[in-house]
Amino acid sequence: MPTMPKGDEAMKEELKYLFDKVNDWLKFAEAKHIALITFDTAALFGLISLLTNSSVSATIKVPIATFVVGIGLSVLISLFSFSSITNSNKFFRRKAGPAQHDNLLFFGHISKYEESQYKEALQNQFNCQLNEWEGQLADQIVVNSKIVMRKFRLFNWSVWTVLVFVGISALFWFWG
Repeated sequence: MPTMPKGDEAMKEELKYLFDKVNDWLKFAEAKHIALITFDTAALFGLISLLTNSSVSATIKVPIATFVVGIGLSVLISLFSFSSITNSNKFFRRKAGPAQHDNLLFFGHISKYEESQYKEALQNQFNCQLNEWEGQLADQIVVNSKIVMRKFRLFNWSVWTVLVFVGISALFWFWG
């Protein structure tokens, strides 16, 4: 069983470091959504200008319109990732709960825990006691880890939406 170095400052510093790392992943997740929204919006403007162009044949307009719908959905999904939902358990069910061999320093595993479960797991795995300040920081690490995972899931949904609609558009174009 790994143990933390003795002293209150060591645990406080470890939790601060972990908090900073989770927040770095949060920034990365948000940057991915911003990039996707930028790409999708540029594609939307280009495709809509094609749809409104009278010289484009009607047979190609159906696949383009289908793709526009997919990109529009992708933008909406990515925009939803910026909503201020801190307790997303209602909308995003966890697939699995905490496991014995979870990495308590990895936000993906941390996101499976409730705050009290995470604090208990930290104390058990690292053979330490958390003071009030450390406990509250651990709570925030759990909340932020869940937000990061929600943003990554939404990013994946957004990308898959575009890919599915690319496929549907290709089918319309092929059979059109």
